[in-house]
Parts: sequence; structure tokens; C-alpha cells
Amino acid sequence: MSRNLLNLGLLVIVLLLVAVVMWEPGQQQDVTSKLSSLKGDDIHRIHIQRDGLQDIQLEKRHGNWNMLAPYRVAADNTRVRALLRLADTTSHVSFAAGDRKLADYGLKPVLAQVTFDDSLFQFGNLEQISKRRYVLAPDNEIHLATDLFYYQLRTSATQFVSPRLFSNTQRISRLQLADHQYEKKHDGSWLMTPTTNTIPADKLNAYIDNWQRLRASRISAAGESISDEQVSIELADGNSLVLDILRNENEVVFIRRNIGLQYHVPLQAAEALLTPPKTDALE
Repeated sequence: MSRNLLNLGLLVIVLLLVAVVMWEPGQQQDVTSKLSSLKGDDIHRIHIQRDGLQDIQLEKRHGNWNMLAPYRVAADNTRVRALLRLADTTSHVSFAAGDRKLADYGLKPVLAQVTFDDSLFQFGNLEQISKRRYVLAPDNEIHLATDLFYYQLRTSATQFVSPRLFSNTQRISRLQLADHQYEKKHDGSWLMTPTTNTIPADKLNAYIDNWQRLRASRISAAGESISDEQVSIELADGNSLVLDILRNENEVVFIRRNIGLQYHVPLQAAEALLTPPKTDALE
């Protein structure tokens, strides 16, 4: 009988300890919930702010994301969608901010913050045991979330720029290189000038398609380097752009000085764009 009473007493003590952990004032049980009720597909504006780095402003238009600041250029949809997962990511623990000292959580001043439309998410320190990040959400609750998003917010603004030089809606109508020009005729075929040999239509089409799909391995802010080589491009929508060209032993850099960005392309891929397509005879 005494042993049963002892076991019962130990069980009661264990249950009381569990209850204390579960119902500690201001803190909820570690259960699965969401950081907010927002859905990524419903968000149309993003504003990223972080100490010591440029603000980033993004806006969705016709289903695609564009950067408004610090560069006016198409955004990398894949990277933006990855960031939007923050809105409904898992909250492992949450408690009311209330009168708590936000500085204790790295939330005053905040390390980084992002606004989805009108909903503000602020990022603080890592919790040392779980290694999860403190996030102050729009519901004025402090959440512990898996640390997937803070470093996305702290990355360079150029990382949010689309690596493609042309979007799906931008079509080349004329391409002027140093020694050759390519112009789209009314029948949809391409005329290369000057040329001493006839270039098959399929080779010209493939050459222009490679320009249309031009994709940088990385993007950086344009420097002060001087270039004596340029490419001029006219688009079907009436817009045009000029690219300064810099070459080195590993890559070719296409510089868009009007927006302050440069696109780094591996040497072999870039040289294929800057060299005229060959005739069947030369191949």
C-alpha cells in the first residue's frame, strides 16, 4: 500500500511540473501554429529594412515581382517567393509582447524587419537553446520561428534582382554589336549585316534566342570601370538599352549603367553571344 501511495505521489508531482511548464505565465505550449494568417499569393508589396544596408521595395504586377528600390528592375521571383513563406511559417512558441523588454529579445532596436503589404514582421536574436529566431509579428506576439528568413533579409539588394537580362515579355527587335547588326524583318525572320555568306534561318533564330535567355551567374552593383565595347538593343515595345562590355579571363560583364547593375556571365556562354553564328560551310 505504501509503495502505491509513493508512486501516486510521484505521479502527482510529475503532473504538476508538466502543468507549470505548459502554463507558465505569458508562454504557450510548444505546439504547431502559424506566424500569421497571411497567404503569400495575396501579398502585393514588400518593404525590407535592415540596419546598415539599403532598403528594398518590391511590388507584384501581373503576377511577377518588380524591384522599385534601390534598383528599378525585374525581381527574382524565386527568391521573393522563398521570402513570402515567412508569412505562414510555423511558430513553435509564442507569447504576448505586452510590457516585456524587447531589447532582451534583440527586438529593440530590431536587427531587420519586413513589411508585407501593411503587416510588419520584426526580427530579433536567436534563442540559445532551440536556435530559433525571435520574431515580433503583426499580432504583437513574440514568436520563435525556425531561422530560415533572417539571412534572406540581410542579403545584398542585388540578390533580389532577376538574373535574366530580359523578361518573358521583352522581345528583341534589333541587336547592334561591334561588327554586326541583327534586325527582325516584317515576316519574322532575321537579317544579319554585314555578311559575306548566308546564315541559315534556324541558326540566326537560335542565336537571338540565346540572347533572349541570357542569364547571369551573379549580379553586382556597377563599378567605375571604363569599357570601349558596347551592345545596343532595341525591344519590340519601343524601349532600348545599352550594355557596356568588360572581359576578363573567367567571365564577361554586361553593364547596365542606366540602372547601376552589372550582369556576370561565364566566359564561354558570353563569347557565344558576342561571336557571329557560323555558316554551314564554316562548321
